[in-house]
Amino acid sequence: MEAKKDLKETFQILSENHLQEVLTDMDHLVMRFDRVSEKINHASYGYAGFFNIVKIEEAKLDKMTQFDTDLIDEVEDIVKEANTFKKEASKQNFEKARNHMTNLNDMLEALEETFEERHEVVEGAM
Repeated sequence: MEAKKDLKETFQILSENHLQEVLTDMDHLVMRFDRVSEKINHASYGYAGFFNIVKIEEAKLDKMTQFDTDLIDEVEDIVKEANTFKKEASKQNFEKARNHMTNLNDMLEALEETFEERHEVVEGAM
């Protein structure tokens, strides 16, 4: 995962530059990222086969598709933000480090909420 790699490399840069004031928060961000990633990686997809007895209503399927689109958009935003953070840290530009961490935390929270809402729709459709 590109964003995970960028975050870990950014953590390393911050550590090498002895930015102790942000390392604890950065460590929490990396752990949260790992937790959300694992939750998504180990979730069921909500797919019911064509011949499955349980049929999903079209409205619920449309809602799941919209959640998937939203999740993709949110993940793309996280990837961009993590990459921007890494680029700035690589250039020794640390002024916005806290802003990037706050943005990424907010983005992870939004991703997790969207994923949970999707999960509820999937569970309700089965």
